[in-house]
Amino acid sequence: MQDRLVFDTIKLDNGIEIYAKRWDVPFVDVRAIVPLGFGHCGAGIPPGSPHMLEHIVYSKRRKYPLPRSFSAFLELEGGDDNATTSLEQTEYPLWIPSAAANRAIAGLASRIFEPLIDDDDVVAERSVVAAERDRVGRWFPGNTELAYYREVEWMEYSPGLKQQLFGEDSDLVQTDGTMLRALHRDYFRRGLRVFVGGDFDIKEVIKMFSDFENLKDASLGMTRLSPKPSRWRKRDYHEQIFTGEDQFRYHVSAFLDTVDVQELGAVNFIGELLTNPTSGVLYEWLRHELGWVYKLHWDMDYPLGTLRPGRWSLEIPLKRYEQVTAIRSALRTKIESVLVNTGLIEALRRQWRFSSVFRFQTIGSVISSAAESMRIYGRIILEKESAELLENMDQKLLLDVYERYFAENVVGEFLSVPQGA
Repeated sequence: MQDRLVFDTIKLDNGIEIYAKRWDVPFVDVRAIVPLGFGHCGAGIPPGSPHMLEHIVYSKRRKYPLPRSFSAFLELEGGDDNATTSLEQTEYPLWIPSAAANRAIAGLASRIFEPLIDDDDVVAERSVVAAERDRVGRWFPGNTELAYYREVEWMEYSPGLKQQLFGEDSDLVQTDGTMLRALHRDYFRRGLRVFVGGDFDIKEVIKMFSDFENLKDASLGMTRLSPKPSRWRKRDYHEQIFTGEDQFRYHVSAFLDTVDVQELGAVNFIGELLTNPTSGVLYEWLRHELGWVYKLHWDMDYPLGTLRPGRWSLEIPLKRYEQVTAIRSALRTKIESVLVNTGLIEALRRQWRFSSVFRFQTIGSVISSAAESMRIYGRIILEKESAELLENMDQKLLLDVYERYFAENVVGEFLSVPQGA
């Protein structure tokens, strides 16, 4: 089978990188990724400025000078677009039927490189951004008191994120047209990537992105990225009462200070050995033997280089308070038992090996995987490499990873308790 994550890679003379993938569909999926995010704030760049710039860039540009005229064109052609600002980048996705692809991609390029940043538009947009900030609520980046606690007060994983992303009212006042025009110069930096997939004319895509000035080295820009420290605030076991919760939840987690693709894969493999509903040791014990749970929640946040560590998380919902004592006393034994069970290890490897054919059924999933791989590792992890990594998932590797990322001295835990329980 052909590797579905192989892209045609073109590096233009101006430094823009294009990753192209043909797919038998009657549309085009484009993701333009600019290396400027809310983590670049500081040293005269008010919090929220990159996100405000995203809003202003989205509205008007040289090829479509009327407000929202480009979005109106896309809608009439059956297409759609969006924009999101994250820690280290801003992404401009676009979806358009192939018949209108050339005009749409040209408009996207103009949006990124030729925005019309009007002072009056910036003043008006301040209230829009403030409304967006207020809309996410007091518990952002979560949507409940418990979710906020996990992110900020248990593990300091996303401290100050609301202000960094949106800015306070005082920050928005400082964000004027002059500052945004200067900040926009940092869109012209190396690391700008364009992913395009579906039915498109690659010569036209190259032409549309070749007319802009050369990208400069990131060190020459006006902004700098700095690591966002993550640390434990309450690592030792404790119990915390929350409003709006209707059951006990036992939470376990640890930071992942690695960007090694094999190690991160092994961490996720261990999580699946414990929780997958076919043969997961914890799932078998807690659901089928004891009948205590319906589902277990295993999750991984992948690292962003030196900017932010990754983390794994396990959440076990419980009906009664006394159940957590039994789980805590047996959890480590259960985890360690699976790491020496070569039969279960091979069974999960077999399951992953065969189920991989169902991945990447759409061009959107292919582009999303490639873009995220590039973001985490600085390169696209091909299916061939993933298969090789899976074959290396042996007992020795899993035990080594367990010692680094599941040992008692690195894991934190707490029990969330419903108010009134």
